[in-house]
Amino acid sequence: MSRKYRRERDKRLRADANDQYVEVKGDFAHYVDDPYVKPGFARAPLSDEVEVVVIGGGFGGLLAGARLREASIEDLRIIERGGDFGGTWYWNRYPGAMCDVESYIYLPLLEEVGYVPKEKYTRAPEILAHSAAIGRNYDLYRGALFQTEVTEMRWDDEAARWQQDAETLRKFQHSCLQCSIINHFGDQADSQRFLSRKNLSRHGQMHGPTCTHNVI
Repeated sequence: MSRKYRRERDKRLRADANDQYVEVKGDFAHYVDDPYVKPGFARAPLSDEVEVVVIGGGFGGLLAGARLREASIEDLRIIERGGDFGGTWYWNRYPGAMCDVESYIYLPLLEEVGYVPKEKYTRAPEILAHSAAIGRNYDLYRGALFQTEVTEMRWDDEAARWQQDAETLRKFQHSCLQCSIINHFGDQADSQRFLSRKNLSRHGQMHGPTCTHNVI
């Protein structure tokens, strides 16, 4: 059995290793732009103090927010780089995108939200809609900061509080938040720093949020 898994692993090893990826900068910088939001978004800078900050609005952040609400924690903010909840399913909307894990296992909080998946293997639009339903069901939109990126986190020993600096995308309005607890569930900026060379062509990007739909 071990030999079988090693053979399968070896099929996936590439001689070019990390060289298969292109860093998203320069001519490729536009690939990290959010194509799903209206241009010109702006929000007045915040100077705020809450009990809990959740960084990331994917399933991890949604679950954390839901459980905090169930524990009667009302004073929380979710900070998300995208324009809505959904995490990877907010960004990846290319034609045919779907999950290869059974929907009853993959989708969180189905019973709590009262939702039954339409298919055994759910498609991307349904996953995105379910993410928004979780946000509505647990009132997570209240206080959420979308199109916002945390740029720095510092622990203040004297105040026994975390301090975070955050900026809205494009307009770069600077905000400062304080909290007792941080739940960090990743940042889409990290996963978007590199593109696979094989997904790039002279016609456009083949996968991801900036997929060129007319070449699929």
